[in-house]
Amino acid sequence: MAHSNASARRRALTLLTLISTALLLQLSSAHQPADDALAAHDSSHMNHLLGAEHPQGCKPGEIFMEAQNWWVTTPGKVGEDGKPGQDRGHLHTGLCFPHKATISGEITLTIRSIMHDNPGEFYRLNVGIATDRVEPAPEECEGDDYAVACLVFDPPRTCPDGETCVWEDTLVVDTRRAAHDGWQQFRIRAFVHQRGKGGETESMRTSTGLHAYLKNGNPRDDVYENPDILEGRGWYTHANYMIANILNPPTGPVSGVWRPQVRLKRGAEGIEVTSWYAAVDPDFHHGDPGTPLCLDGPPHVSGPTPACGPGAYEGKLTIDTRELSNGWHRLFLMTSAFEPKTGSTSSAVQTILFEVRNGWSKRVLASGAADADKGAPGRGAARAI
Repeated sequence: MAHSNASARRRALTLLTLISTALLLQLSSAHQPADDALAAHDSSHMNHLLGAEHPQGCKPGEIFMEAQNWWVTTPGKVGEDGKPGQDRGHLHTGLCFPHKATISGEITLTIRSIMHDNPGEFYRLNVGIATDRVEPAPEECEGDDYAVACLVFDPPRTCPDGETCVWEDTLVVDTRRAAHDGWQQFRIRAFVHQRGKGGETESMRTSTGLHAYLKNGNPRDDVYENPDILEGRGWYTHANYMIANILNPPTGPVSGVWRPQVRLKRGAEGIEVTSWYAAVDPDFHHGDPGTPLCLDGPPHVSGPTPACGPGAYEGKLTIDTRELSNGWHRLFLMTSAFEPKTGSTSSAVQTILFEVRNGWSKRVLASGAADADKGAPGRGAARAI
């Protein structure tokens, strides 16, 4: 009997050791590669159980991202009429999305729209899949080539001067309307009418580049060679598309030094990019540019769009997560272009929420990571807007 009890104790001790080792490996991992959607989902589920609750309510394996368009006055510059450009504020389109998951049939997407200092009329919200359809687009989608679900706001949504307005809409998307399986891109697009200097109608838009694997029994036709990319786009009349994207965004916690690969450049028919900016935890709605991720010194700050450097940028950023508090933070990526006809600057912004989980951490300092040893007060977690 004594021998049997000793064997049971040894087996129990071995089991506890294996469980402890597995938990330690989870806590020390940086983030999971997204090569296998199923494995990434399982790992992300364990990370979710061990970590903080997602501030936007995303499920394990989902990423909260926003695409934004800004149209703002450019300090010190004027348009062809000799007058400063207009300021049309911000348009945000955000949601939780199952990055690189396998999807079949219907899915439900909850989309958060924000207008900040924006005098325009928000009249339509589309969900599209960038491939052929098995049937024409719904009538309310107004001929959008890829749309599979749309909401039309009649009368259009508006926001009082100087305020920030937030709406949430739920759309049921039938992925069987797409004619092909395989890696497909989901484009969530918001449309706002603005008034130009002469009273003419101008358009402000956001768009996303989100990727998932469709499995509906249709022929496979991968639309994009690299589904690892997560992309935000901004579009305004005269400037066309600017884009900001990240390669292999984390679906689980990050730790240590994280070096995300990003591309901040012009998109389809876009004008020349004049600057780029990247930061952690900014709050531009309250005048806080966050902790810059510039490569060479502090950013150039002039007006509402700070700049890390001139032109476009494609490469890696460096984020020492040990200088951040454990918990949720926001990565902010911006591509900006001065539009000489109007004198305004159009910017595309992508933001994603990411979770930091280190064994210990300094809090990121208000004066930036370079001042980490000066004992300045720390910065809190990611803001909701």
